[in-house]
Formats: sequence, C-alpha cells, structure tokens
Amino acid sequence: MKIKRIVALSALVGSITIAGCGNGQGVEAITSEIATSTTHISESTVVPSSKVELTTSASKTEHDTKSADPFERFPLVTYEDIQAGTYNGQMVCVDAIVSNMDIRGSSCSFNLWYKNGETYFLDSSSNAFYNIENGDPREIFLNTRDGDIVRYITRIYDDGSFGTTSLFNAKVVGQADINTVMQIYQQNCSPINYEDVSRNPDNFKNISYMVTGTIFQIIDEGSYSAEYLISTPNGYIYASWYINEQFRGARFLEDDSVVLYGCFTGLQTYDTLINKNTVPSISIVSMELQ
Repeated sequence: MKIKRIVALSALVGSITIAGCGNGQGVEAITSEIATSTTHISESTVVPSSKVELTTSASKTEHDTKSADPFERFPLVTYEDIQAGTYNGQMVCVDAIVSNMDIRGSSCSFNLWYKNGETYFLDSSSNAFYNIENGDPREIFLNTRDGDIVRYITRIYDDGSFGTTSLFNAKVVGQADINTVMQIYQQNCSPINYEDVSRNPDNFKNISYMVTGTIFQIIDEGSYSAEYLISTPNGYIYASWYINEQFRGARFLEDDSVVLYGCFTGLQTYDTLINKNTVPSISIVSMELQ
C-alpha cells in the first residue's frame, strides 16, 4: 500500500502570521526554520485536513522533545546583541516588558521595554494588533498586563531592525515593576547638550536625555500622540509623545515648566509664521510638571 506524507507545522508553533519579511525570503524559507512534524495516512483513507492530528513517536528522546520547542531552537538575545548586529538575518528569542497595554475586544496596543545594559530602552512606537483570532500567536497579548515579561520569537532583519511585526510565537515568562523600570531609565538619562546634538546629530541618535524647559507651543494633541515645542535656555526642542491619551495623564498647557525624558531622534524642521526652523528632536518616554 502506498503511503502519502503530509507535513504540518508543530502544534507548539501554532498559527503563524508573517508580515514584512525584510530580507526577501519567502514563507517557505522562514517556516523551514521552525520545527515540523510528519504524519502518515493511508492513500486509501480520506481524512479532512482539519482532522489530521500530529503524532509523537514513543521512541523520541528527551533531546528530540526539547528541540521541538521553538523557544529552545532559537537563541535568547539581548537588545545590546541586536544593536551590535550579531544576529542580523536570523531568527531569535527576545524578552520585553509590556507597558501601556490597551485591550479592546480582540485588538490591543502597547509599548515594550527592552533591557539595555544597566538601563532600559523603550520602543515608543505603538505595537498594535487588530482582530486577533483564536490560535494566533499574538493572542497571548490579549491576556497580558503592564509589567508582564513576554518572550517572543522574531526575525532580525538584515538592517538590524526587529519587532513584533514579524512575531512567530510568544509566551509570558515573568513580571517586572514598571515604576522601577521607569526610575532606572530616568536615572540613566543625562542632561542634553544642546550644542553637541545640534552640530553632530548623527553621533547622538538613539541616546536618552533629560530636558528641562517650558512648553512654548502645543503643536498637536490627539488621542494617540502629542507634539510640543519646548523652550530651553539654549534653544527650542521639538518633542513628540507617541502614547495613548489615557496614559499621558492630565493635559499639559502652554507655559508649563516641565522635565521630560526621552530618546534623541535627530533634527526636526517645523514651520513658523515667517520661516522654517530646524531644532533637536526628542521622542518622549515620560514628561512631568516641574
């Protein structure tokens, strides 16, 4: 009797959503890196694909069982490893701390903290998942709260970028105190040197700073972001806050004296009534009345 072979993704991997594979590899190339199992059925037997179940051989060794776990197959890397380019183009596991979680039905948005040496780095861009279905690996985020440490499998693109856009599996592995994380971050932010970042912006990108000043103008204020022009003794700073309104707290007003902490992103040009100005730009992590 002839045997027909069907190859199915391991049940541990579950439903995989692949988006924006920046290295140009197809679905086949990516899924080949994830554990597969083989099921045999008789050619004379008609079995709907939805009824096919994976079988595990009783002779599997302990090593084989461990290798079937996708979290064991890929290295657990740090944010520093990623920044060094060590794992460009590879599949890895990354730990991140959930912050500003906003769950609405089967959709959610949140930010992620990554350990970075003695401090932390906040991915201030909003991670948003919409209409998550049962079995989707992103479903784990519908059951997470601020402070949960999530380990997820992703691909580091050739240019060193990464994130939850390409997420193949995820699980909660611990809990952290968000207030402590924020305090450590703020303590490691040095005062910005206005002249240095203005003259050589490329040398200081992605470095976190503390800025003290006054809100000169509220440029934009929406449900998901806000932009301010901050007046400091050395000049203006363009500050953008990519966070849902509910997490920003009470509204800030023009002429408020504030201290903000955030990541230097380069120079920003904005229009005035008579000309254009180019000033240092900060992506806000936190801002408080002084």
